Amino acid sequence: AFAYVHNRRLPEAVAEAERAVDLNPIDPTAQDRRGSVLLLAGRPEDGIPHFETAVRLNPRHPRAHLYRVELARAYLDARHYEKAVDQALQAIQRGPVYLDEHVILASALGHLGRGEEARAVLDEMAEYKGRRIREIALCPFWQLYQHPGPNEHLLDGLRKAGLPE
Repeated sequence: AFAYVHNRRLPEAVAEAERAVDLNPIDPTAQDRRGSVLLLAGRPEDGIPHFETAVRLNPRHPRAHLYRVELARAYLDARHYEKAVDQALQAIQRGPVYLDEHVILASALGHLGRGEEARAVLDEMAEYKGRRIREIALCPFWQLYQHPGPNEHLLDGLRKAGLPE
């Protein structure tokens, strides 16, 4: 599925991810990957149940932290900002610290009108302190989106948080 994603062949990627889940529906990685492909295809609402299933199947899986990061991003893309905040915070508390969940958290807080909290989240990360929105490097995974809309929505949340352009 991800070979197809990297070659910008999303319909084939979706088909392969669906096949993987059909072959082994209790594999958290298969569930996560199906959610990822649907997210990148612009279908976050369809991907959310797969991320939730991946977390539920094995909350101690070595990738469970990343399942929550992707779930937070799916909630952000689907405009479920409170749920995005919750999952991003859980990812931060439960796993190694990556920058992605902090950006998702700040964007969701910005969309909720909680700009001061959003700026504090990014200020905690030395890599982001004092940076402008367009200087914040987007996660390479996010560059695989089929359309630019979700990333623009993420950046719009940072703008709403009051980060300088």
